[in-house]
Amino acid sequence: NPHSSELRLQRGRALAAMGRMTEAIPELERALELGHPAARFEMGLARMGAGDRQAALADLVGVDTARAHAAAGVCLGGMGDCREAVSEFNQAIQMDSGMAAALIGLAAVWRDIGDPDGDLTQALAPLDQVLAEDPQNAAARQGKALTLAASGELARAVEWTNDPGLKGWWLMGLGCYDEAIDVLQALMEEAHSQESVYTAVLVQARRWQAMLDEDVRGERIWEPVPPKFCSVSRPRPRTRSGEEAAGHCSLLTM
Repeated sequence: NPHSSELRLQRGRALAAMGRMTEAIPELERALELGHPAARFEMGLARMGAGDRQAALADLVGVDTARAHAAAGVCLGGMGDCREAVSEFNQAIQMDSGMAAALIGLAAVWRDIGDPDGDLTQALAPLDQVLAEDPQNAAARQGKALTLAASGELARAVEWTNDPGLKGWWLMGLGCYDEAIDVLQALMEEAHSQESVYTAVLVQARRWQAMLDEDVRGERIWEPVPPKFCSVSRPRPRTRSGEEAAGHCSLLTM
């Protein structure tokens, strides 16, 4: 029945689930024209999936539900309007205090906003709330790892991350090159490919380990600048005993 709003909605949802947004949006628009109450929200999600955040936001602001406010927060965060994104996520949380997607989104925005003093408590608190209810929530664990890394706590970030590539980079930032090499080598073997950004990172880790092996004999080691997300910096020299350097890695096993 071409005049059934429910059938149009379900067809639009199915097409969106398959990633066929250009086909899904007209179906959802028709469902909206036919008066389906859920069509506007679904259309907002489809426009988000198509990458049209501005149009998605126009649809979502007309829907007063926790899911719609959370989705609007994602749109605003992606558009760089972090303060408005915080407002939308907070509205979603007021409606549903345990909504993991809203809490994780709020944490991500606070992490992007940052703090001049490096205090990311506002970003960690929502993630800890999610993890208290669901300790294995992958998105919350990764969000906590990224937040800890952003505040310079790489050793704790390594414990929380579920991304082996980031784990390898952060291990390099801690000066734990052997561990970094093991992680990155395993990642590349699992992917059955040498054509990876991690190939270059692995080569750099081996190079820095060679520098470390050479310089420890003279009680002078190379300490890398802790890398930021998707960035690895050159090491810089710093005088320190080999025993102290080994202690740096022991943080990972505490």
